[in-house]
Amino acid sequence: MRIVVIHARSDIHAGSELLVAESVGLLRRVGVPEDDIQVVAADARSGPVRRLIAEADAVVAVAGGYLRARTWREGLATLRAHGRHLHAAAHSGATVLYLPQSVGPLNGPAGALLGRWLRMLPQVAVRDDLSVDDVPHAMRVPDLGLLRLARQAPSARRGDGSVALVAQRLRAPGQYEYRLRAFAEDLRASGLPLRTALPGCTDAGGDDHGFASRLGLEEPAHTLGARLASAAGPSLVVSALLRECVLALSAGVPAVHLSDEPAGRAAFHDLGLAEFVHPARSFSPEALAIQCRRILRGPGRYWDRLSTALPLLAERATAYEEHVAHTLGLAPQGMQCHLAAGRPRG
Repeated sequence: MRIVVIHARSDIHAGSELLVAESVGLLRRVGVPEDDIQVVAADARSGPVRRLIAEADAVVAVAGGYLRARTWREGLATLRAHGRHLHAAAHSGATVLYLPQSVGPLNGPAGALLGRWLRMLPQVAVRDDLSVDDVPHAMRVPDLGLLRLARQAPSARRGDGSVALVAQRLRAPGQYEYRLRAFAEDLRASGLPLRTALPGCTDAGGDDHGFASRLGLEEPAHTLGARLASAAGPSLVVSALLRECVLALSAGVPAVHLSDEPAGRAAFHDLGLAEFVHPARSFSPEALAIQCRRILRGPGRYWDRLSTALPLLAERATAYEEHVAHTLGLAPQGMQCHLAAGRPRG
């Protein structure tokens, strides 16, 4: 079987290598040999891409992507980045499987095109409920990072009592930066050590050091991964990036998410941690600081909620892998339990 994996990024876009690794890892777990998998960059020339897709037995879209057109400008950017792959997949005769994505809103002419091509694909998975509005036939599946976390079943560990903050610049930030400053000042006033950390990988051209300085925070010297790996790592992580929250949880450290995406809010709902995700542009600095102090005083309630959710996530991980295997013709269809379990919209 020859499987082409599409929508990969060839630049150093944040997390792109991790998304490809998660997607390829799922294919390997369901029995696809590594030599049968070919990853194609989103900016590859259209001719070779069409030929590769036409000759493939199956086409799989990288998990964790964003297909959206909130404005005409964003719609054109999405078409330029992903339109050729989506169009070729929709018009191919191969089995096409879109791993859990975020989709929409799909506004304007570009959004209409994207939506038309997505509706031509019977096997589309989305990772938040809002995406179902734009792809009504889609299967709601948790983010692949959460399913990996459920398989690991992490154990809580002690830290050094500090809070690690992973911040990133937001488009149209509103009061986001002001609120981050107020939150940092609140923690410092209560005597809690706050240390910034870099995300594991950053967007091309990103300046996370400069952003921290602009907020009046120390410049981060280490990635969050390096801090978590140290003998005396943080006791709590506050992050504007979902993948860094999942990284912290994998290391046994509680995480609170400042989310500006439906995918982030949906992920924390799926983890049973809905009260620990806050809107990035409108969160209350005081309420966030109070929540952090409560977790540091006693994280038992946090871990109880997560440990209740993980077994269900593990079942959904198994069910989705069975679904992928069946779709690719690799195994008999198993029980598709809990794949579309309802979650608060977000």
